[in-house]
Amino acid sequence: MGSTNMDVERTLLKVAVSIIALFAIFQGTQGLKDYSLQRSAEIADKAKLANDDIKNKESDQK
Repeated sequence: MGSTNMDVERTLLKVAVSIIALFAIFQGTQGLKDYSLQRSAEIADKAKLANDDIKNKESDQK
């Protein structure tokens, strides 16, 4: 009887650890997603500014 309780406790512990690990992975991927979206916006802004500078220089030369 005692080993059955131990098996149940061990199984519950494994389930809890698995859930915590999945949550940590999920949180990490959300953080990476937010970071990549922010970086994409920054890079797009820089590219737009550089493109605008090129257009301005070309129009000044005409």
